[in-house]
Amino acid sequence: MELSEIKKATSLNELVASVRAELDSAAVMVTIVGEHDQCVIANDGMSLPSEFRDSMPLDYSICQHTKAMDFPLVIDDAVSHPLLRQNKAFPELGVTSYVGAPIHEGGNPVGAVCAVELKQRRWSKDEVDLMVAAAGIADVLLQRGN
Repeated sequence: MELSEIKKATSLNELVASVRAELDSAAVMVTIVGEHDQCVIANDGMSLPSEFRDSMPLDYSICQHTKAMDFPLVIDDAVSHPLLRQNKAFPELGVTSYVGAPIHEGGNPVGAVCAVELKQRRWSKDEVDLMVAAAGIADVLLQRGN
C-alpha cells in the first residue's frame, strides 16, 4: 500500500478519492456519528438515497460501531456478522463488506473513515493499516476545517 497519495490530501474529499483509488474499493466515506444519526461528510463512490443526503438513521450506520469501539472495525461479510444482524446497510444499501477506522476531534471519537464493498471482501492487514493512516489524516483535516 502506498501512503504518499493520501498524505498529499488537502481536503476530506481528496482523502476519500485517494483511499478509494488505493484500495480499489466500491466506496470510501468519512462520517460523523451523532446520538441519533450519521452524517456522511465526504464520499467517493457511494450513491446514497436522497433522504440520506443530510443524515441517515443509525440503523443504517456501521460506523457507529467503529466510533463506539474507538478501534478499527473489519467486516468481510456483513450477512453473517452478528454485530450487523439488525443493520439496514446490508439489505437496503447493498453493503456487504466494511473496513473503518475511527476519527477524532479533541481526542474523542466522532465518526470514521470507512471503505465499503457491495460484495464479500477479505480486507488485508495493509488495507486496515491504510485506513488507520487515513483516519489520522482526517483528524488533522477536521482540525483545520477542511
